[in-house]
This record gives sequence, C-alpha cells and structure tokens, in this order.
Amino acid sequence: MADTNQQVIERLYAEVWNGTNPNTVEELVHETYVIHDRELAEELRGPELYEALASSMRSLRRIGSPSR
Repeated sequence: MADTNQQVIERLYAEVWNGTNPNTVEELVHETYVIHDRELAEELRGPELYEALASSMRSLRRIGSPSR
C-alpha cells in the first residue's frame, strides 16, 4: 500500500529531520529535488541536498540545546 502524502511528510520529519533513520531520504526524496538557493542548488541535488539540509538543522538544534 502506498503512503499517503501525510505519511510521507511524517516519515521525513521523524526519520530524516529528527535523525532516527537519515537513509530514508533516499526512498522519499526524488533525485531531481532542488531548492531555490543558487549556491546550494549548484552544488547538491536530490536526496543528497535534502539530507545535507536536515543534517545542518539537526546540528543547529544540538548547538542551541542547553547542556546536560
């Protein structure tokens, strides 16, 4: 059974953006995915670009989190 749009978005956030299974990006993001940022779009495309964005955001969240 194919995932609904909502299920795809939920998986992207749970698995890619939250880092529980970053490899999911290969399954869910098309190889022609681009963003409208000339510098990033020239260097990366597709799942590689999407994972780079998600990884950067995860790093920023760690930096902004209070130390335990």
